[in-house]
Amino acid sequence: MSDSREQRKARRERKERAYKRKRRRLLGLLILIVILLAAALIVVNLVQGHLEKVHRASVESFLEIDDEIQAGMAGGIVKILNVPARDELKTVTDENGETVLEHPEDLWVLVNKEFHLPSNYEPADLVQVSVPFAPGRSLDVQRMRPVASDALTQMFDAAKEEQGYELYAASGYRSYDVQKVLFNQNVARFGSEESANYLSARAGQSEHQTGLAMDLTVPSLNYQLKYDFESTPEGQWVAENSWRFGFIVRYKKDKTAFTGYSFEPWHVRYVGTDLAKYLNENDLTLEEYYGFSAKYSDHGAELIPDNQSYE
Repeated sequence: MSDSREQRKARRERKERAYKRKRRRLLGLLILIVILLAAALIVVNLVQGHLEKVHRASVESFLEIDDEIQAGMAGGIVKILNVPARDELKTVTDENGETVLEHPEDLWVLVNKEFHLPSNYEPADLVQVSVPFAPGRSLDVQRMRPVASDALTQMFDAAKEEQGYELYAASGYRSYDVQKVLFNQNVARFGSEESANYLSARAGQSEHQTGLAMDLTVPSLNYQLKYDFESTPEGQWVAENSWRFGFIVRYKKDKTAFTGYSFEPWHVRYVGTDLAKYLNENDLTLEEYYGFSAKYSDHGAELIPDNQSYE
């Protein structure tokens, strides 16, 4: 028996309705997928925006911290090394109307063409240094303050024990009056105060008056103070190792614009082991450490010291 026309029509209608239901379901599923994808994209954008804000905030915070660190370094890293900052290099006016350092006895005191020692200042604790001295040196220049003297002995002993080097001291403490005589002699020798002041310090402006500085020499230079000290094995050892004992080579070849003085490979200055290590690692002069910029010309650079100190 064949299906009637009505039955066939009913089957077609059922198939059509089923097809439409499937199509609606597929369309609904596609719409849902689109909605979910859009929502996911929105969430990703929101998260990315939040992460960018967090990143920017982190960078800004880091930069603020870095600025604080740099400010601390420029100020002398006081918290770490316990040494005075630039604004603690206080000056006063003495009885002669001269502007001088208020605390010349500080171990980290900056003495140069701007910061001067009082004319009557002499360290109260000077002692005779127990290291070999160049022949003919007076007892007056064989003195330093105890902390510097002890450190110098340790450095001389280490040079001998580690490398077999024989270092000799040449000139330690020098008074204001002695420095005045030396400077005047250099003015007469070189023809002007400006030229003389490139190779030697005026009275009150010499580190030797602090009792913390010493000039070094060796037998191969006939116990004199020469630029050649830089190229001797002993001079190279001093340049590389003096910081271990709290000393720095105070007047470096490439730092004359900061110090105002000619290169002196023989001149070491005691500043303590912490500060000496920091200055050595960062290739800084005391002027740079205290935040002063390069401001001196090299007028007088053509003057070459020979067999004597012009300090």
